[in-house]
Amino acid sequence: MARSARIPRRRARGLTLNRLAALVVVVLMVGLYAGPVQKELRVVRDLQAARQQVAALQRQRRELQSRMQLLQSRQGELDLARSCGYTFPNEHVAIVQDQASTCGGGG
Repeated sequence: MARSARIPRRRARGLTLNRLAALVVVVLMVGLYAGPVQKELRVVRDLQAARQQVAALQRQRRELQSRMQLLQSRQGELDLARSCGYTFPNEHVAIVQDQASTCGGGG
């Protein structure tokens, strides 16, 4: 009879101290990992942007070197001078209207 007189205890289903401590630990861990993860993602984005910029600058450098080689040749020099309106002595000039100026070797 002594055994049947015992009433079984019901466990509390709400927010117990152990659950609260576990929740605090999880939130703390997430907080500690969030900062470095965000920093890593930012670094990856910055690195990707820098690589794209380097690629664009390399393309621009190749184009400029090609243009420089052209302008260092006699024919390139003459073409640029003609596009800017220079002529040889005793040369006859024909002016054409509605023509876009390309002075400066831009095209």
